[in-house]
Amino acid sequence: MTSDSPLITPPPLSSSDSVNNIQKDLEVISPVVWQAGYQGKVNWLGTQWQVLTGRLPADSLGDAFWESVAEREREYSRQQWQNACDKQQAFSMSTSLCLSSGNLGSAIVQGEPLWDDQKQLVGWVGTVQVTDTATPLQSRLDYSQQFLQAVLDNLSDGIVACDAQGVLTLFNQATQALHGLPLCTIPAEQWADYYDLYEADGKSPLAQHDIPLFRALKGESVLDAEIMIKPKQGIPRTILANGDPIYAKDGQKLGAVVAMQDITQRKRAELELRKSEDRWQLAIQGTGDGLFDWDVVTNEAFMSPQLKQTLGYEDHEVENSFEGWRQLVHPHDLEDVAAALEAHLQNNGSLYRAEYRMRCRDGNIKWILARGQTQWNDDGKPIRMIGSHQDITRQKQAEQQLAQLNQDLESRVKARTAQLAAANRQKELLLTQEQAARQQAEDTKAAIELYEQIIHNIQLGFLVWKAPDLMTIEALELVAANPAAENLLETELQSKIGHRMEVVFPDFVEHNPNVLVSLLEVIEAQQSQTFDHVTLTQPSGEIRIFSLKAFPLPDHCIGVAFENITERKRTEAALSQSEQRYRTVIDSVEEVIFQTDTHGCWTFLNSAWTEITEYEISESLGKSLKKLIPAPTDQLKWQALFDDLVHEAEGLINFKIEILTKAQERRWLEIRAVPFLDMDGCIIGTKGTIHDITELEKSAANLKVQANQLIQLNADLTATTEQLEKRNQELDQFAYVTSHDLKAPLRAIANLSEWIEEDLEDHFTDEARNQMTLLRSRVMRMENLINGLLSYSRAGRLHQPSQKVDVKQLVNEIINSLNIPNSMEVQIDPELPCLMTQELPLLQVFSNLISNAVKHHNQDRGKIKIMFQDQGNHYQFSVKDDGPGIDPQYHQKVFNIFQTLKARDSFESTGIGLAIVKKIVESQGGTITLVSQLGAGSTFHFTWLK
Repeated sequence: MTSDSPLITPPPLSSSDSVNNIQKDLEVISPVVWQAGYQGKVNWLGTQWQVLTGRLPADSLGDAFWESVAEREREYSRQQWQNACDKQQAFSMSTSLCLSSGNLGSAIVQGEPLWDDQKQLVGWVGTVQVTDTATPLQSRLDYSQQFLQAVLDNLSDGIVACDAQGVLTLFNQATQALHGLPLCTIPAEQWADYYDLYEADGKSPLAQHDIPLFRALKGESVLDAEIMIKPKQGIPRTILANGDPIYAKDGQKLGAVVAMQDITQRKRAELELRKSEDRWQLAIQGTGDGLFDWDVVTNEAFMSPQLKQTLGYEDHEVENSFEGWRQLVHPHDLEDVAAALEAHLQNNGSLYRAEYRMRCRDGNIKWILARGQTQWNDDGKPIRMIGSHQDITRQKQAEQQLAQLNQDLESRVKARTAQLAAANRQKELLLTQEQAARQQAEDTKAAIELYEQIIHNIQLGFLVWKAPDLMTIEALELVAANPAAENLLETELQSKIGHRMEVVFPDFVEHNPNVLVSLLEVIEAQQSQTFDHVTLTQPSGEIRIFSLKAFPLPDHCIGVAFENITERKRTEAALSQSEQRYRTVIDSVEEVIFQTDTHGCWTFLNSAWTEITEYEISESLGKSLKKLIPAPTDQLKWQALFDDLVHEAEGLINFKIEILTKAQERRWLEIRAVPFLDMDGCIIGTKGTIHDITELEKSAANLKVQANQLIQLNADLTATTEQLEKRNQELDQFAYVTSHDLKAPLRAIANLSEWIEEDLEDHFTDEARNQMTLLRSRVMRMENLINGLLSYSRAGRLHQPSQKVDVKQLVNEIINSLNIPNSMEVQIDPELPCLMTQELPLLQVFSNLISNAVKHHNQDRGKIKIMFQDQGNHYQFSVKDDGPGIDPQYHQKVFNIFQTLKARDSFESTGIGLAIVKKIVESQGGTITLVSQLGAGSTFHFTWLK
């Protein structure tokens, strides 16, 4: 026996005539071989099934297999089959089959379970044999041997057996395939022509005494012997052979048997796995990351030397255990790390990722990024985690520096916001002064007109200076100037760019040395300064007063924003004088001018009250006129007239009544009173005049004078109301000019940053470029905030004539203008109404809500619905999306100005859009609400009057 021979000598073969006869007999009675899954469902039938039943094997798989069983026995046989499969034991059962002849035939069904290497059931194999059609061959062939051969031929593993003399007695089709033998019968001496045997390395020929079947025949139990078969006409295959000698019950050796498993694919996979492992180890070494391997069940852990070296430890200095790793984690981070680890282990399938600090051997702290993947068992329990440790200390330090820079920039933004708030407060103060001006006399009109002229023409000048030498005051050089600066200073400045301040403004340098020193201090200290009162002589000789704001710019530059406050100062002086004149006029009137609350108590009295009643104003305020009326009937009459007056906004009292003065002197008074209304038209009391008509001769003249004054006062009030409407228009102009002048410095900052970056491109680091980019993004954000504030200040104040608006057409135009991506589906209620309203406010509301739904959507595809409801005197419109949703605790916050739910660095937004929407809706007499939950989309409902 040589290495070129088969595993063992093949059995002697009969003549070809005998073989042909046996094959013909087997075609008559050969059983039908079947295979089934582990649950017992038939998934393969031999071709003999069609000969036996007349049905194609492919049409009889699964539940269709039972259609060939006699109907009266079908359910019972099926139950027997299922019970046998549940027990996972070999079985034999009788049943009746519908044969191809149309008759019923008795059949025996036998099955054997198939197990894998882990003793897990993987399927079934067996035969179906019709018992009443057996031929004389059944006397020569035992049925069990047929069954065994059928089973063996359907196994994927090769099986080969020999008798005690080494003569091959049994082998299956898998054995022939592994050796590359043809399916036809060949003589034993020709087997070696088809293959060669080698050891596992595929290079060393296999010696005869190492052949597994030979070793088993010698009495050895062969366990996992690995050899390679190289067929002459086929692919080399690596075989795992297991064999044992075969003994009879009396101890006599009958032969040997060997099972051969083809592990070629497994060996290839193992080779690829080793290559992959080598590549992975090389990649890990290249990145410098440390590795860990934690057995969750036993709590044992392995930490690679690289992991320990990252922290400054030698391999032997840190225990390879979970506790050893835990002791290195910073105590302040232990709780968070434990929580993150527990959350990961509870969430089957997620990747573990955590950032925390670890203590180094030298006492320093390093930030570590830990990433890992956990292996779960079939019950979903974690059993093992493998991952890596990456040192991210430098990254954390960079993040901290970036956070500090962001904080500084936010502080500047807050300062700008405070300035805008101060401007708003100034605006409110001006409105209050305008309301007080309604009561001023005609002689204040000139001062008000002057104030209007100042507001209408107000502008902000802007100059940029550069200080090449911080030690010399006059060294400041002009870099840029805007047109408003030229108008304010009456000087052409563009041709003087690059000149020193002593050349551009020699008079200013001579008379304002302290201001120049302060400008240099702004550059040195990098802190802004404000100069509220700076005088400058114009080329025309006129002396003007300016308010200056100086702030530092990059590259030793300084920005100076200024405005001409000369007229403002004059106006303030005029208004003060006008107030004094107004009080003088009021106090010089002989009639009592009064105001009361809704209970009839005095809230305002002029000095004539004291002259008539002898009561001081201070002791009369808060008291009622009834206290001075001696007659009870007159008291009741007065109270009834007063009550009627405060309940009718257009009422009037013209009443004569007798009172007692402080000296108990009787005087007749004529009282003329009207309701006193607030800005909303609500009655807050009364106002009017009291005339002493005790001396009849003087009464007529005084009454005429007072009547004329009252008419004049009403005319003044009407004129003041008209002036108020003009003020609103001027305030709109003021807001526009203010926003324009605020954006001009911002644009200059952005341009300067680009110039600096271009000029110093060769010297700039990546960090510096990132900072400049961040600066420009923040400038852009500030400009967006200013635009938003301008829109917010105008929202609800622009009045247009009402017109018929087709809401459906309006919404379609908005959608077309917004350029919504194709991935967003917009559904519009086809019944959207037509109504009489102002078109522009409604367009702004829908445009903001629809664009928000698109901009904040977090999925690849989304849906937006536009709906409405008729609710009587108004419509309720709704804009619904299926985006990320909003937590209920932020439903009110989103309508506040400057409020956003995402960090502005991760998502650019001014936080003004919804505030504008709310302001517009409420100015139209409607309301807006939000209905949303996290992960469930958002719906904005707003009402609109018909």
